[in-house]
Amino acid sequence: AAASGEDLGLVADVMTSALNSFGLEASESGRVADILAQGANQSAASVDDMGYAFKYAAPIANQLGISIEELSASVGLMVDKGMKGEQAGTTLRAAFLRLVDPPKSAREALNELGVEITDSDGKMKSLSEIIKQLNKSTDGLTDAQKSAIVSTIFGTEATSGMLSLMESGPEKIKKMTTALEESGGASKKAADEMLDGWAGSLTKMESSLDVATKSLVN
Repeated sequence: AAASGEDLGLVADVMTSALNSFGLEASESGRVADILAQGANQSAASVDDMGYAFKYAAPIANQLGISIEELSASVGLMVDKGMKGEQAGTTLRAAFLRLVDPPKSAREALNELGVEITDSDGKMKSLSEIIKQLNKSTDGLTDAQKSAIVSTIFGTEATSGMLSLMESGPEKIKKMTTALEESGGASKKAADEMLDGWAGSLTKMESSLDVATKSLVN
């Protein structure tokens, strides 16, 4: 909460949601906090944005083997393109569901482009790899043609968001994902900076009062 400047209750809810959605133990809370802090540092996405995105996309992402780091990176890049967290989350959920069980038109479009969404073991490829294939196979198409084929593959709801990820490119997704994977200590560093001086002391006091109030209510 100190690292992000967000309400303690909001941060707790987002972290709990992330832990549950990705099947992580409570001992992984520090990892999630570092991802949220680093994500906020490298993108325009707030903890609130991440919370909404996790709510919609995290359960299916976890089932597909997409890591919390890559999901967070994708959300951050989509928010950088002007999307809200809720829109990024619904976009990714819709896109993932289409990849899990693509309708005939989507399967035909993927086959025509030569895009393979699973590896030789039948495991879902990373989102950055899928985006890389899509960018390569649609290179040279007009914006209208690209929009039409992305809509066919991912559905109308997910078109704008997936186009924004394609525009960002696989390298940006991979770079931010790696930064989140190596974000150990990011939340402590950010919190120390935020809590330095009298303003930090006031924040600590407010947080303590917030915790005490919640304890009394419960």
